[in-house]
Amino acid sequence: HGSFGDNPQFKLTVPRNTSAIFNLSQTDKRGIGREKNFCIGWSCFSNNGQRIVGNNTPRPVHKSGTYTNVREKFTEISLKASDKPYTFVCSTFKPGEETGFTLSIITK
Repeated sequence: HGSFGDNPQFKLTVPRNTSAIFNLSQTDKRGIGREKNFCIGWSCFSNNGQRIVGNNTPRPVHKSGTYTNVREKFTEISLKASDKPYTFVCSTFKPGEETGFTLSIITK
């Protein structure tokens, strides 16, 4: 979708091959008048850490899997060492749905 590049994006440099657990969480909406979570997920791009913009989205090298209606989503992946950063894009499944994200990474 054309608005995909408007989502939060993070750069990650991986100096050595590593296994990592990624925890994507969305803002807790309880107590602010909205109890429903959105379907969330992330995509990882090997594009020299460049920002993803518009409809010209490269093919992701990793994804969090199916977008899921949960507060937190855990995914374990292996990343290859690279002197150029990866770009992670966190998003909701449907364009126009907005929430805050936190992306935590635990390496082994």
